[in-house]
Amino acid sequence: MSVYNTEKKESLERFLDGVNNISTYETIAPVLCEQGWIVHPVYFRTKIVGGIVEKDGEIHTSIHPDYQCRWNPRPYIKSILYPALDKYGVLYSDAEKRDFKSIKWLKRLGFEYIREDEDRFFYVLRGDAERRWQ
Repeated sequence: MSVYNTEKKESLERFLDGVNNISTYETIAPVLCEQGWIVHPVYFRTKIVGGIVEKDGEIHTSIHPDYQCRWNPRPYIKSILYPALDKYGVLYSDAEKRDFKSIKWLKRLGFEYIREDEDRFFYVLRGDAERRWQ
């Protein structure tokens, strides 16, 4: 397994830990790969503690619960979020209604509520949004 694939696997495993997902890497990775999602590892010092997945203007972040308040988001916002926003002009994300940390995080990044369904709130970040992390 290449270094990239090792990073990708560990990133997705930590991503799934952060969203309390019962899926395993073996079930979710082929789907993400097949659908064209890009997986970015998130580090705390030298340890992979989460992941950011993005595709066609949709972006999601998940960090292992043990590191949610310890990692530094600024480098990832500047190197992943803002370039994706520049590329697509608009980004979308969502959060489960009961996931107050994710909702707070999306609002902190500048995402705005657009709609909801039975289980989730949906958000948008527009290209003209204030760049709070520059």
